[in-house]
Amino acid sequence: MMNRTRDKKQCWYCAAVFLTAVLMSACSRGPEGTASGTLSVVTTIFPLYDIARQVGGDAVGVRLLLPPGVEAHAYEPTPRDIVAINTADIVLYAGPDMDPWMLDILAGIDKRDSTIVDASRSVEGAHDSHAEHTENGDQADASEEQHGHDPHFWLDFSRAAETVDAVKEALIEKDPARRAEYEANAGEYKRKLAALDARYSEAIRRCRNHTIIYAGHSAFGYLARRYGLTILTPFTGFSPNAEARPRDIIRILEVMREQNIQYIFHEELIEPRAAKVLAEESGATLLLLHGAHNVTKQELAGGVTFLSIMEDNLERLKQGLGYQ
Repeated sequence: MMNRTRDKKQCWYCAAVFLTAVLMSACSRGPEGTASGTLSVVTTIFPLYDIARQVGGDAVGVRLLLPPGVEAHAYEPTPRDIVAINTADIVLYAGPDMDPWMLDILAGIDKRDSTIVDASRSVEGAHDSHAEHTENGDQADASEEQHGHDPHFWLDFSRAAETVDAVKEALIEKDPARRAEYEANAGEYKRKLAALDARYSEAIRRCRNHTIIYAGHSAFGYLARRYGLTILTPFTGFSPNAEARPRDIIRILEVMREQNIQYIFHEELIEPRAAKVLAEESGATLLLLHGAHNVTKQELAGGVTFLSIMEDNLERLKQGLGYQ
């Protein structure tokens, strides 16, 4: 039954590509909004979009498939998105754990003229378990689902730097005449990532508390491992649709009382129901910890970047963990 459903979905993708391509056959190669004479790059999530913009500079036109405000895990591609993927010079996606829908699309498009980059494959250890640093509320009963692949590799800045290199190489492959420009842009961006990494290390070292109460799905395992933090969450696994278990909420409230924790972090673009419950029961304050999967219309219009999101996260972490 599962194979039959997958076959039907793949047929739909192929049909959508064909029909939309026919309707748009008069259009020039490249996604909508891409300037003539530039490389066209399509990305699935915001970190890849921003990295491509920074490394490519004025030489590339980058399209983010996710509409502003749409939660990344709930995204479903449209026929126009599929055509954009099919006609792009470079397609950047975050791997099968983050973007499972891409597998069916890639199986049904003509890839002869496109460079397809699975960013998770360019990152060493991108499929490591994060379980040793992320725990559900019942610490003795972490489920097997929680020990699966963590797709949020960009939240370790050393691994984000490896993604920068992968994007640079893809651009050079398509446009070798601008090699020096792409290498210079990538080098500058990696220096910024390294500087941000150093600021995180120093700031978190000076924090009184190293336990994050995070009432969202398990997105910050890479960041926790990088800086020696423990994340306590009432959710199990990586799905934002998971339900918080009452016993896990009770356990978290006990830890908050034991450690005198006054802040609860929640995720972007999702109603923080569990966080509000914890805050009501504990009197704690809510703080956003932004995973950068996607951004709002206001953030995009305001020129937000991956680095600026992470800078804001650092300030909130300092507040929530008791920076001294």
